[in-house]
Amino acid sequence: MSMKFNILWFEDNEEWYETNKENIEEYLTGKNFVVDFKRYDSTDKINEVTAICEYDLILVDLKLDHNTKGTNAIQSIRDKNILSDALFYSSDGVDKIRNEMGMGIFEGVYFSSRDDILFENKVEQLIDKAVRRMEDIVSTRGILVDSLSEFDEKLRFVIMKFCSSYSGTEKGKEIDKYAYDLIVKQIDDNKKKCDSFREANFLTNALTNSYLVDSAKLARIVQHIFNMHYPEQKYRKDFYDTYLKKIITERNNLAHAKKETEGNGLFFFEKNGKRIVYDSAKCSEIRSYINCFDEEIDKMIELII
Repeated sequence: MSMKFNILWFEDNEEWYETNKENIEEYLTGKNFVVDFKRYDSTDKINEVTAICEYDLILVDLKLDHNTKGTNAIQSIRDKNILSDALFYSSDGVDKIRNEMGMGIFEGVYFSSRDDILFENKVEQLIDKAVRRMEDIVSTRGILVDSLSEFDEKLRFVIMKFCSSYSGTEKGKEIDKYAYDLIVKQIDDNKKKCDSFREANFLTNALTNSYLVDSAKLARIVQHIFNMHYPEQKYRKDFYDTYLKKIITERNNLAHAKKETEGNGLFFFEKNGKRIVYDSAKCSEIRSYINCFDEEIDKMIELII
């Protein structure tokens, strides 16, 4: 689940679009987003645009192909109650846009000339605005939880693919034994913990539980598959350790983050004297982890034969 920033763009000049698209992509890459552009050269097919509510930013040229106007796109979008920020731009300047709009007032619509520098600056400002909303602690928690769930499914697919390929073989038997030993050990450890809690406050101490194969075990089994059966392949040799630290532990820390009562009101997590503050830089770092492991796991899926 790569961290995507979705842009809907109405522009009919291919060369101008490609040049500015590259600059926008570079800016968002610096913030650890993967950019997804959806471009139309006219407003004729605006009603065919699907999942329009998923766009983070809308860019609209005033004059488009087929004698259509960008104002038509904005009107249609707002009629659908879609309130993503939109940037209107024109080579004739901002006053021309205001005249074309007439008395129409659209919430969340901004204006720019078509000048490359002014346009780029305005786009970056609106990107920063959208990113700040995404970096809300609730949004960041949700993104990381959703990513971990998707990674679980991908890792489960890696394991199932391997098991399907080597069912009944020595390799299949080996991974079965490894998984059995891993899970039984966890069960034994859990029983020992339960026994240690029996003397007092058992229920209080035993309120936390987990599935037989949780996120950490999925990653550990996948690491074992590659270490044991694909050592010659190019994959992250410390996959399990880094995944545990960068994804699972981050998810756990975020779940217990608290808001500062003084100062700037940022959320933080503190344990054993170590303090993690979830500011813009930290949220960007988390996005980079998600993108990194999304690519890494996809590579592992391809390597299973």
